[in-house]
Amino acid sequence: MYLKKIENIKELVNEKYLSNKNKTAVTINKQNYVRNINYYNYKFDIYSMVRALTDKKININNNIIAIMSENRYEWLITYLANSILGNNIIIFNKNCSSSIIEKTIKKLKINTIFFSEKYKDVINEALKFELNLKQNPKKKNKNTKPNLINFDSINNPNNISYEKLMNTGRYIENYTIDNKLINKKLNNTETIFVTKEGKKQISQKELLDTTIKIKENLRIFNKKNKSVNATDNIGSIYELILQCILPYYYGINTYYYNDNIKKTDISIQNVMKDELIFTYKNKSYKIEGLKENMALTKLAKKKKFSNFIIIKNKKSIIRNELDNKTKDLVLIKAGK
Repeated sequence: MYLKKIENIKELVNEKYLSNKNKTAVTINKQNYVRNINYYNYKFDIYSMVRALTDKKININNNIIAIMSENRYEWLITYLANSILGNNIIIFNKNCSSSIIEKTIKKLKINTIFFSEKYKDVINEALKFELNLKQNPKKKNKNTKPNLINFDSINNPNNISYEKLMNTGRYIENYTIDNKLINKKLNNTETIFVTKEGKKQISQKELLDTTIKIKENLRIFNKKNKSVNATDNIGSIYELILQCILPYYYGINTYYYNDNIKKTDISIQNVMKDELIFTYKNKSYKIEGLKENMALTKLAKKKKFSNFIIIKNKKSIIRNELDNKTKDLVLIKAGK
């Protein structure tokens, strides 16, 4: 059977939803609150955001948005909706200072910022340069100040409420994407991760190609009750793939705040600059490199060395622990 190659995230959301719509997409489990969201409602929320962002009330006219938030359901919706619209997406790492954010906003001319209450202060600090516009009237223009969309706050008059924005999209009926968006080359739009160390960028095509390569090497098959355990933040390309893009391919459940990890769950263990280590079925894997140079390898379990015969000066001494200060030792394993 011929399977159409998925070229961009819009195609991913539209096509994979058909086979996954009754499966649980996201589980939010915190304190005494548990919410299960299936792929049907997941897609509905994604397209509600798409509709809202194309409404006249929000004017994203240069197609560059930013997100600064902990990993949460609203983050996923925001990322996927803006990817479908073909917006370039800047993801600020939690370690970014207000100075880094301010410089990035100015340089890239970011039009809209999505953020959570947790990062409200650093965002506001970064936007303080707006207060100096009156002293520099020549620099003033109507597009200077970005739209601020707060995932949490509903009472701040200076921010747009995320929930209010979503409700706007939910009540827009018979929506079709405008022709200019249909013709846009979505596979070339980029996600840019900004950290205090610098930035990494990847196009939608490269993102999906890397996902497919991981998918083919990892060989995770659709099985019931499989989950990806969410990390606190999505701060790297690989965290984005494993917790957002890859689950859509398989119809896997992304689980927030899961303390009971099953052996069939995917759990991220360590994130380095250009690599990520995760476990699946109690086996460890490492992803390293980027784009076409990406490699996935299975990590061997560390061997525990004990009960060695240590041969030195033609005398055999049995020790349970090795002395690091001892030189010129020959180790021969004793017993089974």
